[in-house]
Amino acid sequence: GFCKQHLWPLFHYMLPFSESHGGRFDRSLWEAYVAANKIFSQKVIEVINPDDDYVWIHDYHLMVLPTFLRRRFNRLRMGFFLHSPFPSSEIYRTLPVREEILKALLNSDLIGFHTFDYARHFLSCCSRMLGLEYQSKRGYIGLEYYGRTVGVKIMPVGIHMGQIQSVLRLADKEWRVEELKQQFEGKTVLLGVDDMDIFKGVNLKILAMEQMLKQHPKWQGRAVLVQIANPARGRGRDLDEIQAEIQASCKRINENFGQPGYEPIVFIDRPISLSERAAYYTIAECVVVTAVRDGMNLIPYEYIVCRQGISGSDSSSESNEPKKSMLVVSE
Repeated sequence: GFCKQHLWPLFHYMLPFSESHGGRFDRSLWEAYVAANKIFSQKVIEVINPDDDYVWIHDYHLMVLPTFLRRRFNRLRMGFFLHSPFPSSEIYRTLPVREEILKALLNSDLIGFHTFDYARHFLSCCSRMLGLEYQSKRGYIGLEYYGRTVGVKIMPVGIHMGQIQSVLRLADKEWRVEELKQQFEGKTVLLGVDDMDIFKGVNLKILAMEQMLKQHPKWQGRAVLVQIANPARGRGRDLDEIQAEIQASCKRINENFGQPGYEPIVFIDRPISLSERAAYYTIAECVVVTAVRDGMNLIPYEYIVCRQGISGSDSSSESNEPKKSMLVVSE
């Protein structure tokens, strides 16, 4: 539909290269997208109390929903949060319905983004395409739109500490840690945890591992990349192609550098529990994130918490020395 064929690639800076690759803009998909948002608004209107309730809308699937709700309830308090990147104005202006989406979002009272860059791109688009200028004072950013002040806020999502702490105390997790330590005894484990989609850079990570083994032979037989791929949430030709590329890369690298009892790439393409994922975090020397574009990736934060452990647990009392962690950010 419109989301996966137009919005999702565009918001991740992927433009259609030709009619056969990416395709032309399909107005019927846009009309279906608007119709779906309208149906959603009708369901919200059935249950909402406009005087007391707040409406919090999430992500690009419902970007025109604020328009339908604002038409019905002029004084409704409404927020929108975008979980994906928001592209620069040079990219966004290639969308034929660019103004319609901006105006729809501005029917919200508050618009949230993960990072300042995404908010900045949104404000730039409003300025260049709608002629709206924003005001910034003491950390508050506001846009005047038809007599209302629309707030723009940077609100990066965080990890669920309570859930992770409860998982770290589970006996299953400790049992799995010991099992993994035996499996990778004497090896340096590098870990990747990614959704299976075209923007996570999974194959780039695997190819980088191949180059490291070629250029630094001392790591052959010692370094292992464990790549956990969360199952894809959709289907498509692009996804099939990247899965085939990943499988081919893993097979080639394991054939060229593998030894009896040693595979440089361990590829896990099945659903795993948070407890098992925490076990992999615990035994890995580092986690590698190579996403080409991403909204907010929480894997590094989960990794750091799992590596440091929690106070009062058996696993964290093994040594009085505090565990050190480092978050490396690189373009």
